[in-house]
Amino acid sequence: VQHGGMPWSPEQLELQGGLRAVAHKMQKTIFQGNATTTGGSTDTELGAYDANAFDGLRKILNTSRKVDADPTAGTPDDLRQKINDALTIAMQEAGDIQIAYMTPETKNLIDYQQDKNIMYANNFVNVGVGVTTNAINGVFGALPLAVVKGDSIGEYYETSTKYSDIYLLDETTISVPYLGSDGPTVLDIPIGISGQLTHLYIVFGMWGLAVKVPQFSNKVRVVQPA
Repeated sequence: VQHGGMPWSPEQLELQGGLRAVAHKMQKTIFQGNATTTGGSTDTELGAYDANAFDGLRKILNTSRKVDADPTAGTPDDLRQKINDALTIAMQEAGDIQIAYMTPETKNLIDYQQDKNIMYANNFVNVGVGVTTNAINGVFGALPLAVVKGDSIGEYYETSTKYSDIYLLDETTISVPYLGSDGPTVLDIPIGISGQLTHLYIVFGMWGLAVKVPQFSNKVRVVQPA
């Protein structure tokens, strides 16, 4: 293509796609990874078993401290209050939660309940360079609500009820250990090495997840509409 004068490179597009795939795999594993319980699947709270992965937040924070919320019931639970209940549990353990991660569907449920509170629409916080999100008040003050696009957090079933988690994290106690490089490594396999006329790139990384003080974080299990 390049020799034909085209201003773009399919090789670079393929490499970009590979890096995005690795990033998605890593993000999904952070939230719902399972490397220790063989009976787990994507549709359960344990998460799909993968011996080459690591345990994620869905599994690690599945403790007696989690809080259940059902905003779909005849008398719906107040999600802001349920989040605050979970925050209070972590605060009593000396945690310092800075952010809440959730799916777009769960954020929509929170917005539906909070829209009647006029000031909510103007309650924004900056969580990073160029990243602004809503916040709700709790025991830690204004808590940013970070929406994770796509299927990285996902949904699961317990006793025929569909749930999705809100992860309330003390990120100062969470890290990503690694071997080799802290970012993706790209092996460039030249043409002819494999006996074929192909130029091969192998994108990989060796990372884990260390939630060093689980009681400083918590999660809310939110019932999702059927």
